[in-house]
Amino acid sequence: MRLVKNINSYDYKTRMKIERDFYTNKGWLNGISHQNYKHGNETRPFMSDRRSIVDDCYPVSNYDNSFHVGEEIYIDDNEENVFVDPTDPNVVHIVTACKTTDFIYSKVISLGLFTQYYTEIVSEKDSGGNYIKDEYGNYIWEHYSDKREYEDIINILHPQAKESDKRQLLDSYDLRILPKISYPFTNEVHDVFDALNNKNPFEKWNAIKGKSIKVIALKELCTLTTATKVRMITVPIFTFIDKDINTEIKNEYHYEPRFFIRSKCGNLNYRIIVDEKTQLKGLMNLDTGKQVCRCFFDDISYSDFLYTVENPPEGMVKFTKNGYEAMCELSQLEKTLKKRKV
Repeated sequence: MRLVKNINSYDYKTRMKIERDFYTNKGWLNGISHQNYKHGNETRPFMSDRRSIVDDCYPVSNYDNSFHVGEEIYIDDNEENVFVDPTDPNVVHIVTACKTTDFIYSKVISLGLFTQYYTEIVSEKDSGGNYIKDEYGNYIWEHYSDKREYEDIINILHPQAKESDKRQLLDSYDLRILPKISYPFTNEVHDVFDALNNKNPFEKWNAIKGKSIKVIALKELCTLTTATKVRMITVPIFTFIDKDINTEIKNEYHYEPRFFIRSKCGNLNYRIIVDEKTQLKGLMNLDTGKQVCRCFFDDISYSDFLYTVENPPEGMVKFTKNGYEAMCELSQLEKTLKKRKV
């Protein structure tokens, strides 16, 4: 366990530098040229806990490092964000910029995450809480539900293969014996996988650098991380998005949870905006894109205010100016601001 100051309090560029400095000080090699792409590849069905790519994130920040549906990941083409562990030179890690609806943060992931496959086993447990085994003491494999499910996988893995070759693969596969292999894609979305599949880390980096991707789904499955260790993992499914890292990340400021005000039911969504010269704050309606309050206040904040014990708390927006404070119900915000002509 390592204790690191909460770097989420820093701006984005500083956070990225802290992430990079951590790996440099750890002795990891900087730059894609250090990876040993001539020996094998990253995708192996069984890996130790240290090399389990789905968890290969090593977060410096204390932000939740798991993946979330809707999360956007921006991969700069700067090789300073590429690191190779000298003890495992075939595994390449990249420092990425991530964005959700109210936060921008850094995340370190492995390039192998986009193409890694996993052998599924049955997730049922016995009365002792252990994953069930067969009569010979072996874990029980999951199987494809039918040949159509396996055929869909073949079509994605081998898009250029002849129909006769695909048919031969399908006919030779015994659904009762061989295990189900799960990949980080769905039948509908597999563009990121297609772009990086069957490439070594050097080629993967060239294919994905400068790109923006989004987590569109999460796939939960039970797998072996070693030949004897079982656990549930969550595999993210990615797709490319047409968004620019400069606009969405590098030129974005004051993009943290405290700058967003949202009602619990989700029908009211505002962002606190800041004038870069005066540092005074105003409000923007995120649903309409219109500024509903000019940058006039020293501070704007949101909190739940309990009027009476019998009633649920009411969302309140607090405005501060020259030492004076005023509060307004969130549900009446725009009506009040219009009346006050702020």
